[in-house]
Amino acid sequence: MPRVCLRLICLSLAACHSPYSVESNVREPGEPVSVNRRLTPGQQQEIVDVLAQAQSSAERQGARPLEPAGEAGRWVDVPVVARKAASDCEMGVLGEDRIEGGLRYRLRSIQDDPGTLTVLGDQAHGVISVQASIGDFAQRTDQAGQLERAFRSRLREWSRVPRSPEDLPTADQNAGR
Repeated sequence: MPRVCLRLICLSLAACHSPYSVESNVREPGEPVSVNRRLTPGQQQEIVDVLAQAQSSAERQGARPLEPAGEAGRWVDVPVVARKAASDCEMGVLGEDRIEGGLRYRLRSIQDDPGTLTVLGDQAHGVISVQASIGDFAQRTDQAGQLERAFRSRLREWSRVPRSPEDLPTADQNAGR
């Protein structure tokens, strides 16, 4: 037992003297300069002024302000929201089918039950309705309800993010936003 304690003490002392044991904000001679800098308000304004001069007045007038989506959400967000909602409910999306008036997602649950998520709506009106069905005979009503709630919750979350209508989301965007 004393031999083990002695080894642990020696290892801990050796680790403390290692140049990589602790990172410090002290810059040693020969180290590269850090690129992390906090700008003063004056420096920030100078950058904004330079960027504003780079745009023509026509470009500035044509720029659209970023806006959050309405209560119905953005239709372009539906594919990302459906995948994230399915993931939240431990389901995988097998495919997406265009149906009259919307989209239908084919799902598979972690218990290997088939399912569908049907989202009706369009570009002009956003999401009109959401309906989920889980199980061979749609018997998993609790999981279907959970998926519908997760979809609506994720859609509200994505709708709060202001963005231009041309800014299409991608499936690999951060889940937190």
